[in-house]
Amino acid sequence: MPSILGLGKPYITPSEERLERFDELLLGAIDEVLKFILGDKSARGIYDYLEKRSCTRNEIPLKLEIFSIEMRNVLNDNRSSRFSDGISTSGRVIIVERTIAKILCRKIEMEFSEAGPINLPSFISDLRSLYVNESIQKKEENKKRPERSVEEILEISKEKYRELTESITDVFFAMDRDLRYIFWNKASERLTGVSAKDAVGKTLTEVFPDTKETKVEQLYLEVLKTKQPKSFFNEYNIGGKGFIFEINAYPIKDGLSVIAKDMTERKHIEEKMEYQQNLFDALMDNMPDVIYFKDTESRFIRVSKVSCPGLGIKSPEEAVGMTDFDFAPRELAEQFYADDQMVMKTGKPIIGKEEVMISKVSKTWYSATKVPIKNKDGKVIGLVGISRDISKIKETEEELKRYSTQLEEVVEERTKKLQETQRLATIGETAAMVGHDLRNPLQTIAVIPYLVEQIVQSLPVPAKEIVEKNGLPGLIKTLRDQTIYMNKIVSDLQDYARQINLEPMETNLYDMINEIISTTQIPENIEVRIEIEHDFFATLDSLCVFSFLTMRRLGFQPLLCTG
Repeated sequence: MPSILGLGKPYITPSEERLERFDELLLGAIDEVLKFILGDKSARGIYDYLEKRSCTRNEIPLKLEIFSIEMRNVLNDNRSSRFSDGISTSGRVIIVERTIAKILCRKIEMEFSEAGPINLPSFISDLRSLYVNESIQKKEENKKRPERSVEEILEISKEKYRELTESITDVFFAMDRDLRYIFWNKASERLTGVSAKDAVGKTLTEVFPDTKETKVEQLYLEVLKTKQPKSFFNEYNIGGKGFIFEINAYPIKDGLSVIAKDMTERKHIEEKMEYQQNLFDALMDNMPDVIYFKDTESRFIRVSKVSCPGLGIKSPEEAVGMTDFDFAPRELAEQFYADDQMVMKTGKPIIGKEEVMISKVSKTWYSATKVPIKNKDGKVIGLVGISRDISKIKETEEELKRYSTQLEEVVEERTKKLQETQRLATIGETAAMVGHDLRNPLQTIAVIPYLVEQIVQSLPVPAKEIVEKNGLPGLIKTLRDQTIYMNKIVSDLQDYARQINLEPMETNLYDMINEIISTTQIPENIEVRIEIEHDFFATLDSLCVFSFLTMRRLGFQPLLCTG
């Protein structure tokens, strides 16, 4: 039987009654499909939504374009439909539109044999014209011209269908039961570089040999066998370039139709977003610092894993929607909230503000940074905060303060000692100056006994006897001895003022003691013996040697002279 758009019944004379009947049957078909796929409640929701868009249920036949657009939106958002997650939104729309058309054709007793997707508004319009033959307005005109044959109408419909399939930007082709191409649109030619002439009439594996025994071939065969649509992703190399396709295969009479959408760029974007999300998750799960995001109401959007113990929760998800008032004492929460709002209202960040959390058992210091988050229009939509535990740093600062105080005390004590050392050094310098000043007159005094002796020796004998009788030689000797002693005192003062390098040195003790004795005037009634070996050596520093020599000059001599 001849058919139009795959519909095989002769047309009937148009009438207003049949036009109304057609619209009723159309609404009935739409009701059945929506209720079956979405359920009664969601179907009523669609009608309510359409009515808000100035399209009541009864107006759908005249506003099919609006109906198709809104149905696509609903199918994209609806999670409770009977479709599996593997079928895309475009695939869902195609199935719903084809099902509506198929049920409507059954209701008006016409055959439906369209392959692939259909343009529902255009299809219904053609079907309505076929059902009522022509509109009432064109009735008189039709009387004046020859009526179109079914074959002519069929040819027109096929041409419209071809225009539709050629106009879509996605790859579209149809195959028979042997997976032999029977249709190949222009988008297929552009993307694959294979012309329709080279594809139509050949099998899948003849055109694309590397698809033999792959999942693509297996899934196409499964669609033919089960008469159920399939949706899947497939990677394919064309002309040395890799592509990712979302493939939707639909069963048709004696074959299948396929829509392949190029998802390469979208997949790459999704992979990049997934990679960035993984990096972000790694940051939030492993950073030792507390990281959190808040909305404009200071509600937590997300917190890092390390935040959980401090907030008293088991997982970051528990914090979503909560505020600081749910976790911190009210006084602290109010301060946190005030800081949040100031950052979001002014758009200026807070960097490194020190905050303290006090519990019953501990006190924890944090360095808090809060930065506003802005959308593409520059509007603040929240903030991100980072809090670093600086308790150990604060403890170190306290230790440094204690050490600083102790150091100041030590410095003060050492300063006093240094001042004392400087005082002694000043005394030493004074002693050196005094010794130098005394040395010159002593040299003069030391010459006097010698001169006096020379004078005495030159005197006549009687005079010499008188001088000796009066004890002048003894006085001269005493003067000489005391001059020598004074000279030793001056030497000791100069030695005291001289800088001493404390260096260890091998010292012969016998020689050192012998030197002390040899430079000392020993009374005749005192016997001195050195009872150590002549080669007796000891390692002494220069200070020790100096002490021995000083003992000789300042102690040993007076001791002997005073008995």
